[in-house]
Amino acid sequence: GQAFLQGATLEGSATGAAALAFESVGREFAAEVPEPVRASRFTGLAGYRSNWRDATMDRGVADAAAGGAR
Repeated sequence: GQAFLQGATLEGSATGAAALAFESVGREFAAEVPEPVRASRFTGLAGYRSNWRDATMDRGVADAAAGGAR
């Protein structure tokens, strides 16, 4: 899977803008090191996906029977 990192502060966009502003005038900006985000485990996700797929397939059949566009 792909690694996902996040900062610990809530001011991510403002911190990034400040870092760019400091760099533009030749100064360094002490930014935090991003932390890896662990994957979540969602119980029942496979069943949820299956139910949605079934519902969309059922709807496609109903729309086709009623003359709906595909």
